[in-house]
Amino acid sequence: MTDYLKLSLLFLFPAFFIIYFFSTIFNSFLNFSFLGFSLQEIVGVLIVPLIIEVPQTLVKGIFLPIHALLYKKFGRNAEEQSLAAEVKGYPKVSIIVPAHNEGEYIQSTLESLLEDTYPNKEIIVVDDGSTDDTYLKAVQYTNRPEVMVLRRERASGRKAKALNYGLLFASGEILVAVDGDTIIERGSIRRIVEPLLTNPEVVGVAGNVRVLNKGNVLTRLQAYEYVVSMEMGRRWQGIVSGILVIPGAFGAFRREIVESLGRMHADTVTEDFDLTLMLQKVKGKLVFAPSAIAWTHVPETWGSWIRPGGTTCCAGSIQDRPAFSCRLYHDPSGVCGNIRDRPCCAGGA
Repeated sequence: MTDYLKLSLLFLFPAFFIIYFFSTIFNSFLNFSFLGFSLQEIVGVLIVPLIIEVPQTLVKGIFLPIHALLYKKFGRNAEEQSLAAEVKGYPKVSIIVPAHNEGEYIQSTLESLLEDTYPNKEIIVVDDGSTDDTYLKAVQYTNRPEVMVLRRERASGRKAKALNYGLLFASGEILVAVDGDTIIERGSIRRIVEPLLTNPEVVGVAGNVRVLNKGNVLTRLQAYEYVVSMEMGRRWQGIVSGILVIPGAFGAFRREIVESLGRMHADTVTEDFDLTLMLQKVKGKLVFAPSAIAWTHVPETWGSWIRPGGTTCCAGSIQDRPAFSCRLYHDPSGVCGNIRDRPCCAGGA
């Protein structure tokens, strides 16, 4: 994140002089005003986004497409050759699929996971107290040896608890989390675990999540957000080594690291952000795998969008701030007093 800020601040002085120069010209010769405000006053109000956000957006908009094209043309073949040379055997991957009332999508999710080409995997579906036919549809796949379906009679109310429950039955050394309404492209499991197989310093990998359902204005806006804010954002963060969130819809982790951190913490509603903060603390590398693509379903109504996308994310960010401070300073008092169940707050991990 420090490098990310430094890169933005590189534009500080030249951008300031350019803006001031043109504002002086416009005010002197054109006497420009808008709603009674002079151009200098407008620039003064917008000075921060003009100096930092605009150059940053322009650089990303120009650099990232070039980087993506070069990666697609040259990077994939090099990575595949490197993987074939370095990896003689594929370690077991445990794919945990927490699902609550995902009856409409769970079969598509399982079909995509079974069709993936990674040879050594197990798929653990955790039905977290669903009231629809999620369990009945998922259990039909238990005739496949790599599929296990677990059922919790009462919903835990937290995705982290469902993930932890599945982790109890997992036997792989690499964990992959996939949402119950998410479909992965063939080969994406191998691509998301590649950095973990070839680089021992990597502890977490963010998959490339895109929107599948684009039936109305709301879903199209979310699709745009996923591409601009998430996909392009993670490409940029990956280049400057500043991954902020490994998405819960599709992410991979080293199991031993997750276990050492006390597994997923259920005292926050944004378990993916919380786990990413913990992984940053162990000083391992977090990377983005742009070719590990997953397609997810987003809310189609404003009411359903506000609940998971609005209050949940805001509340989770607020919850994670004291938790992060607790883990950072190992302080059992103060802000950590309300987070007693975290191992680091008790002096561990």
